[in-house]
Amino acid sequence: MSHLDSKRREYTCSACSKVVQTTIYNMRIKKTNLCKECAVKVCTKTHGLRYHPLYSTWLNMKQRCTNPNNSHYNYYGGRGIQVCKKWQDSFPAFHNWSLHNGWQKGLTVDRIDNDGNYCPENCRWVSRAVQAQNRRRQKSNTSGINGVRFYKTSWMYTITAYNKRIKKRGFSSKEEALNARNAFIIKSNLNHTIQAL
Repeated sequence: MSHLDSKRREYTCSACSKVVQTTIYNMRIKKTNLCKECAVKVCTKTHGLRYHPLYSTWLNMKQRCTNPNNSHYNYYGGRGIQVCKKWQDSFPAFHNWSLHNGWQKGLTVDRIDNDGNYCPENCRWVSRAVQAQNRRRQKSNTSGINGVRFYKTSWMYTITAYNKRIKKRGFSSKEEALNARNAFIIKSNLNHTIQAL
């Protein structure tokens, strides 16, 4: 414990005039002269939506694009993907757009153009299955279609469902492989669980 942690100091809350005692360290870190109760009120007064399910979606979206320490930064901010200024600066703007553009619990925010930014023109709310099909194609993919590629002597499709990878080979064209893949998804009722690779 540093000497700053142990030295206590009194200050008067600028909102409610209550005298509060804290450490000098806390005062330097918080950089505010509000007591704990008033600080919470000011925080929630901003938009009052701190505990809405969309709030964590908004924070995670920004973290992926701006925080180099985020585990997914390389796939987002590291590739130049940004959050538009309107959403970056305002949760209510993102919240309002979401409510008017199909958001429901269980859906995820998806960028239509996988190389584009998070902005109203490039985002939509979709199921995880649809979002999985909108992933960037792997380097080994030669067809331009997620989950379908040419391998050695024929076309094939690959699906991951319930943490199990399913591969089918031997198709003469990518259209044949795609049709077989789609038929398999429908027949096996995998619409909500698949991940296209």
